[in-house]
Amino acid sequence: MTAFEAHPAGFHITYPNGYTVSVMWGAGNYADQGKTTAEVAVWDTRLSGEPFVRIPYATLLHDQVAARMTAVQVAAILMQVAQALPGEFAIA
Repeated sequence: MTAFEAHPAGFHITYPNGYTVSVMWGAGNYADQGKTTAEVAVWDTRLSGEPFVRIPYATLLHDQVAARMTAVQVAAILMQVAQALPGEFAIA
């Protein structure tokens, strides 16, 4: 089941494959507050502690988020995670 969770400056979406994608653009995020970029993180909800996973085609920062992703990059990550098999991505 796909689930959405709204936040004041972004959203989370959890896919049936067990991955959750967080897209955030508010103050304190690695973004320009939603003008042109957002930060993205992905974790595997099937594992305890919601461990972050490596995001394809994104350079992760020390705290496991992809910084300053454009709308096109965010859309590509959302599509790739939606189509992934459970356990396909490596833990970051």
